[in-house]
Amino acid sequence: IRKLHTASTSSLPSDTAALQALLREKEQDIIDRDMEIK
Repeated sequence: IRKLHTASTSSLPSDTAALQALLREKEQDIIDRDMEIK
């Protein structure tokens, strides 16, 4: 189980980086919308 876990986590860094980038883009979109509303 530990070996499988380490193998799965080895591919995580790139995935988490992509997810963080998507979250940042979504946050920017929300901020832009709030600015437009105000």
